[in-house]
Amino acid sequence: MLRTITALKETKQGRMAVFFDDVFDFSVDEETLVRHKLKVGQKFTPEQYEQLKSETQYQKAKEKAFSLLSYKSFPRRQLKERLERDFSEDCVEDVLDRLQELGLLNDADYALRCARDLFALKHYAPSRVRQELAARGIGSNDIEDVMEEFSDFDASAAVLGLLERKYGDSLREEKVRRRAFAALMRLGYEPDDIRAQMAQLLSNLPPQEEEQEEAKERDTLGEIRALLLKKYGSVLGNQKGNDRAIRGLMRKGYHYGEIRQILNEILEEME
Repeated sequence: MLRTITALKETKQGRMAVFFDDVFDFSVDEETLVRHKLKVGQKFTPEQYEQLKSETQYQKAKEKAFSLLSYKSFPRRQLKERLERDFSEDCVEDVLDRLQELGLLNDADYALRCARDLFALKHYAPSRVRQELAARGIGSNDIEDVMEEFSDFDASAAVLGLLERKYGDSLREEKVRRRAFAALMRLGYEPDDIRAQMAQLLSNLPPQEEEQEEAKERDTLGEIRALLLKKYGSVLGNQKGNDRAIRGLMRKGYHYGEIRQILNEILEEME
């Protein structure tokens, strides 16, 4: 049974909507329109109709693929899954093969760039990188080839660096250690390695009492400086004013030696 084009109408997207026997069927791009010399009244055999429709779908699928690749890289399997939402499997396979010929699809290159980001930005361990690449549709051979590029990755150093940067001396707290351990496990690091590096970091931290004393001393000296400047700043610089400031702070319970230390620093700054 012959099919007849009864109308051609331009769409908002700049394509041409084709109506067969007064019913909209599909739209074509300008190239297809010109190549097939489509016009109202033109008749198609079933074979000619299927060929035109198949070619039209191929062009639309290719345009969709170009659009997706214009803002993001895809491995073959992910792009295939996206395209098959709208197009047939055979059509999509033809498009993907063409994209590979053009160098726009390259799973090995995608896997290498992805792995670099996962190591450098996400701080994943090798096992987690493998898992993530597989989830994105990268084949096992490509994954192993890529992982060879990172064969010198030092997992122990990576764990220690993460613990130092993200947790530091807060690891003294049991709840923080549990949280850090769980976070590093999710990144793919081995439990024994996490425990070993955590123990090493804790052994290098100064005793907590010493830290508290140092912090307390810093706070006290800061209080003395603030009081000297706020309450006695206008009289500092002469002996009478200095003596008055020292007596005033000693009455508040501050130690003479600490007052004198900060006072001398302030006087040197004023010179």
